[in-house]
Amino acid sequence: MTARQRAIFISVTCLGMSSLMTQFVTLREFMNVLAGNELVIGLVLANWLLLTGCGSYLGRFAIRLKHPVRWLVVLQLAVAILPFLQVSAIRLLKQFVVPGLMLGLHETFLASFFILLPYCLISGFLLTLFSSLGGDRKDAFQIGDIYVLDVTGDILGGLLFSFLLVYLLSPFQTLVFLLVLNLAAAVLVCAAHWKRAAVLTVAAGLAISLLPVALLDLEKITGQAQFLGQEPLFQESTPYGNLAVTRSESQFTVYENGIPVGSTQNLIAAEESTHFGLSQHPAPEHVLLVSGGLNGSLSEVLKYPVKKVDYVELDPEVIRLVKELATGTSDQRVATHAMDARRFIRSKKGIYDAILVDLADPATAQINRFYTLEFFREARKAMRGNGVFSFGLSGAENYANPEIRLLSSTIFRSLNEVFPNVLLVPGSRQFYIASTGPLGHDIAQRLAAKNITTHYVNDEYLRARLSIDRIAAARQMVSVPAALNMDFKPASYYVLLDYWLSKFEAGLLLPIMMGCGLIVLILALTAQAPITAPPLALSLSGFSGMGLEIALLLAFQVLYGFVYQQLGIIITAFLLGTALGGFWSVRSRLPARHLFLSLDIGFSLLAFLLVPVFLFLQASHSSFLQATAPLLLFPLLTTCIGFMVGAQFPLAARLTFHGLEKTAANLYTLDFLGAALGALLVSAFTVPLLGIIGTCYLIGTLKLFSSLVLWLGRKEKAEDLRTGMQVEFSPWMIFLTVLLTYSVIGILVSQDRTSTILYSMSFTPSYHWGLLVLLAFGILQAMGVIPQFSCAGFWKSMNHEIFQRTKIRLSRWINFFAFALVIFFPIFRCYFKVPYLFCHTCPRQCAFGYLRPYLVPAALIMNIDRRYWCYHCCPIGTLYDCQAHVTHRPFRLPKFFKILPIAALAFTVYAYFKVSADLSQSKAAGQDWFTFFFMNVYAPHGLVIGISTILVLLAIKLRRPFCELLCPVGTLSGLLLKIEALPSVKETLQDTVEE
Repeated sequence: MTARQRAIFISVTCLGMSSLMTQFVTLREFMNVLAGNELVIGLVLANWLLLTGCGSYLGRFAIRLKHPVRWLVVLQLAVAILPFLQVSAIRLLKQFVVPGLMLGLHETFLASFFILLPYCLISGFLLTLFSSLGGDRKDAFQIGDIYVLDVTGDILGGLLFSFLLVYLLSPFQTLVFLLVLNLAAAVLVCAAHWKRAAVLTVAAGLAISLLPVALLDLEKITGQAQFLGQEPLFQESTPYGNLAVTRSESQFTVYENGIPVGSTQNLIAAEESTHFGLSQHPAPEHVLLVSGGLNGSLSEVLKYPVKKVDYVELDPEVIRLVKELATGTSDQRVATHAMDARRFIRSKKGIYDAILVDLADPATAQINRFYTLEFFREARKAMRGNGVFSFGLSGAENYANPEIRLLSSTIFRSLNEVFPNVLLVPGSRQFYIASTGPLGHDIAQRLAAKNITTHYVNDEYLRARLSIDRIAAARQMVSVPAALNMDFKPASYYVLLDYWLSKFEAGLLLPIMMGCGLIVLILALTAQAPITAPPLALSLSGFSGMGLEIALLLAFQVLYGFVYQQLGIIITAFLLGTALGGFWSVRSRLPARHLFLSLDIGFSLLAFLLVPVFLFLQASHSSFLQATAPLLLFPLLTTCIGFMVGAQFPLAARLTFHGLEKTAANLYTLDFLGAALGALLVSAFTVPLLGIIGTCYLIGTLKLFSSLVLWLGRKEKAEDLRTGMQVEFSPWMIFLTVLLTYSVIGILVSQDRTSTILYSMSFTPSYHWGLLVLLAFGILQAMGVIPQFSCAGFWKSMNHEIFQRTKIRLSRWINFFAFALVIFFPIFRCYFKVPYLFCHTCPRQCAFGYLRPYLVPAALIMNIDRRYWCYHCCPIGTLYDCQAHVTHRPFRLPKFFKILPIAALAFTVYAYFKVSADLSQSKAAGQDWFTFFFMNVYAPHGLVIGISTILVLLAIKLRRPFCELLCPVGTLSGLLLKIEALPSVKETLQDTVEE
């Protein structure tokens, strides 16, 4: 190894250390400023990975650089300096956010996108640049070597940050360490390539650049900017989060990760959270208080003749602040415990008279675990007979919106599964008091009997709050049918996420659009590879690796609670597995294709294996397992996941090598984009909708799909790589992609929540205008005004390449993805038993019904030219044609079936006018066509979905069964074309043209 190669290898490792530690610091800062739930963090992480992937793709042009080493040094200097600007910009975001609130989803996306843009693009570009400079072999193994070195740097950075720097240094002190590290790496590269005088000049310049960092106290300056109108007294990053204390006049407020967790003058909150519950017990002696000490709840508990109070907080720094700012902790009866409250409760059996939980709403997975069925069972086991369990959630003074009603019902039903008696105290914060013993609303009388004095919770206050009407309204609010809130299927977390999104105009529109964009980018990059199956499988491995890593973190959080502290360890374990997998794969001489497929199948089995592991850990009460699983089992599982991802990357390079820069750029980009898609979709959709267990099953199924694609693509020849020939996609891969699009739309439309989102998306004016432009373009092509498939330059080459690979032209793919939502939507949700036909009488038209006056005439006009719509635009026709490429020339229908499409067309015409007439006339219910076909509910119809599934299955042997049997547009167009072909009609038309 030469000195230059050694300098490049060390520089790569330093880049890995720097990028991961910068990512840790950046994510912690975003969590602190945005006060985000998992969706916000997933969005920020997706932006990081997306931009890094784009930077890697730009690296394919590194071959054009005249002086690549000079650019390497300059970009390494930028990587050293940019984190300071990045973290400062994140903290200054707080000036645009009211303390305790958060930015909207769009603002979060845009802010994180532009703040992360410079650093991520440069770090991604450097990965590809290092791949081209990292040796003289210029082959796939060189790409694997750089990949392993980068991941090794990630591991070193993760270990250093998780076990040392997070405890010793502030965020900006950590960035100073990274600055010195990157500057040293840049000087080392200079020393290996240039003379000593040049090196000394560069080193002197770098030393001078350290002066502003040394002279400016950025930690203090940016810290003060986060709390406008308040005086920051204390700010510290702990292994559990970021703590800050501010003063406004005589009131002290404590923030944890940007969320206010306590205030010294919030006496009414302390009295409510304490006395509503404790008043129900005749003589509480042993009480457990979970959080709430900052509000003064401890002092309120000590008003009762208790013998012992256990006060639990996760972060020891919070307990220290409680001792400094609040009262009650000096009492000898109070015992403080710095540990996860759930683990603490799980270790107690039958000792508490009351458990009071004073936490925020379950807006994050971390807090949701204190409102689940499993936690309620653990709390009951920790209490004595007739013990009292109490907590509060957001309620409503007057009107409760649907999300709050659903949240209240979900928690109430889960609580009522464990405790036979549940008492509701209505209000803007509604309290739930549960016990196996009797409960009552006579709280004022109970407090008076115990001689408890209060300032706010008095007789007058309680008479107003506990009126008969308000109690009845509270009971009605929790009567909505709702699912149980469980550890591994957090129903209330999704409800609150939906409630949070409802405050913003577009809801989940942005994550959906971003997810669709990532999928399009992945497919486009896959199409550029000489062999398509391995790159697609690699991107799915990036998705699955990130998705399973999130599932592991959430499962760890559910089981043990202190995931914030463990985050660096678990991520480092994943990277360790990635490095081991890459190192093993680079040196393996086994057949790459067989090894890649075996790893993919193993990845799928590993995803399925996580399910019984999680369930076993949840059911186990072994103290040995509770002690060892966080330190050994979870890192081991994460290492195995990382091993699968890391081992596939060098193999993909060997299978798809078509030039060093291009191969490295494509594979790095696919890996990053797949991970970005996993970070976004798993946090925003699969965990809230399917739960942790369902997410594991979904990822396992996706990896089985990619294994199937790899197996079906096994005929792609290795010699095609050497000759540079473009290999077409497997017909199965094309058909499965189209069928997957159809199925995903069906699943999303069938679900009530996602159906509402897609419904609103389908009525976006820009979407409608885009469809109308495509219809107009199709008509002009069918008329011959615009030559079919005419394009030039880049689009012409892309159209040719896509057709060579898929046997489907680019214009048809555009039409398929553009019209798919409109055409497929009525199949899965409609007001009528027969979709498509009765849109003119529908009380709530979908996008198809709204566009039908334009869509159907345009389709008939296009079909004048040899059924242009049917064979170039219709998504159903594209689905059948892709299926025909797999089944190879399916049979046409026998001639005696020709009467069916004529009958379907006649029925369509008659029913169209008959339903309109029946709607305009008043008839007895059930005696007219409108009443028969109208379901009076906008819901999926099982029979329609079943018939559509049968038609897809029939297409295995029959040609276009829906088009040939049921489609009125196709039937009418066929009849018109046959009439036009009659000799007499043809002569008449010719005479008319001549005249």
